[in-house]
Amino acid sequence: MALELARESERISTSMLQRRLRIGYVSPDFRRHSCANFLRPLFAAHDAAQFEIFAYSDVTREDEITNELRASAATWRSVAHLG
Repeated sequence: MALELARESERISTSMLQRRLRIGYVSPDFRRHSCANFLRPLFAAHDAAQFEIFAYSDVTREDEITNELRASAATWRSVAHLG
């Protein structure tokens, strides 16, 4: 039993090392806003081979900054209509 658990643990660890880390950001400021001055270089600096970026946007009026950030994220979800 212990040997089976050790093998399963090793398999899971190896699998996790081969996957990209998923990072999620939630913000109403994915637009022309002072926070975008920090978000734009942050999104651009992520290595797509190592990180998978998810953005949950609470922006009601999208602009060119919204479009730029959307292009930098692997997955973009607009959540403004939820609240």
